Formats: sequence, C-alpha cells, structure tokens
Amino acid sequence: MSNPGKKKQKKIKPISKPYLRGNPMSKLVVTRALKLMVYPLIFMLVNLFAGAPLALDNLPFLRIVLNVLLIVFCIALLYNNGQGTGYGDITLAEIMYNHDQEGKPVSAQDRDRCFHPLKGAVTAFLAYLPLLIVAVIFALTVKRQEFVLPALPSWVQAFQNQKDLMLPLQYYQTTEPVTAGTILLLVMRLMIYPYINLVGARNADLTLLMDRLAPLTLSLPFIGYAVGYLRGRYSRAMLHGNMAAADRKRRRKARKAAPRKPKNTTELV
Repeated sequence: MSNPGKKKQKKIKPISKPYLRGNPMSKLVVTRALKLMVYPLIFMLVNLFAGAPLALDNLPFLRIVLNVLLIVFCIALLYNNGQGTGYGDITLAEIMYNHDQEGKPVSAQDRDRCFHPLKGAVTAFLAYLPLLIVAVIFALTVKRQEFVLPALPSWVQAFQNQKDLMLPLQYYQTTEPVTAGTILLLVMRLMIYPYINLVGARNADLTLLMDRLAPLTLSLPFIGYAVGYLRGRYSRAMLHGNMAAADRKRRRKARKAAPRKPKNTTELV
C-alpha cells in the first residue's frame, strides 16, 4: 500500500535539442571501424583463457549462466563504446548547430564528427564486414565433427606386426594434415567458444548448429555498438531533461524563499 503522505516523484522527460546532422560515411567512420576490428581479437583472447574453465560439463546450469554472462559482457563492451561515441557526436552536433545559426563557419571535419542516426550502424557494419565474410565461408564449409580415436599406450606397439591386429591398429596411426580449414575451424571456435559451451562441446549436432550460426552470433556485439550509438542521443536528451528539472526546482525554491510583498489594505474610518 502506497504512503499517501509521500509525494510522488515526477518522471524526468528527455529534452532533445536541435543539432547539425553529420555525414553517415566519412574518413572518421572508416577510422572508427578499423579500431572496432580489434575487439574480436580481444574476445578471442578472453575466450582462450575463460572458455575451457567455463566448459563445466558436469554443471550444466552453472555452465549456461556463466557463458551467458560472458556473452553479455562482450556485447556490453561494444554497446558502451557506441553509447559514448554517440554522446560525444550529439554534443558536438548541438554546438555546431548553434555556430551555424550564428553564421559561424563549420568545417567539413567538424561536420563529419557530428551525430547522424546511421553513423553507428555504418561503423559497425564496416568493422564487422571482414569477419562476416570469414564467418560465412566457415558456416558454409564446416562439417560435423567426428569422434577422434585416442592415442594408444606404448605396450600395444608390440602387437602392430600381427596380421590379425594390423588392420584395426592402422586407424590409430592415421593423422589429418593441418590445412586452411583446420586453422579456420580453430580460429572460429575460439570466437564462438561461449556459444559452444552453451550447448556442450560433446554434442556434435548442436555444436554444428552453433558453427553455422556463427555469422549471426558474432554480429551481436557490433549490433550492440549500433544500438549504443543511438542511445547516446537519448543520454544527451536525458541530461538536458535533468538540467531543466534542476533549474525548475531551483526557481521554485527561490520563489518560496523570496519575501512576500504586503497586500495593500484600506482602513475604514
């Protein structure tokens, strides 16, 4: 039951101010995309050290929870990057709008740095494009991983020359050469390690499904960047809303603190 004596706090509304729209495609966007290409390498290193400890085949619930948290962490990392970039762009765009209204010149470089709703999506797409091409090739060529025979103990070597055992034991001697497909499988598995852990590495069918969904799963952090960039504009609008609310509160307090003027009264004689 709500307390009737407690005043209901008013919800602060975002206030969007006019801004000078920038360019969705420029050298700055390409530069930002090149910087974002480093993140998949960071994710590979994180998965290299955290992937195996988070396999936890005997604890499926804990395995799923921890790997979901790792996936969310990777997405949040690029989301926060995009939000900060969008906030900076919209801040500059508001300033450049005022300069433009005052008749001050706005350079092409400043205009490129201004906010544009599509800039985050274009940046994320350019950063993801090389990885997307590799992921699509991998998804189209990957095959179901078969069971690999374990190494034989040393005492079995004495029976390799016997005719009855020679043919079966030859299967243990066959080794697959390292090819471009093997290297591609290793690299892609490091990138999607948390998703492999979600289904369990021992489940060959679901692992194959995760391999084929690699173009989609690997795009999630970059989608997070594009969404975060748009969110930067909302964060700026909320700042204006908070400032306006604080200003209204300050003026109300000033009016209450100001001395009241006495009312004019007439005396009856």
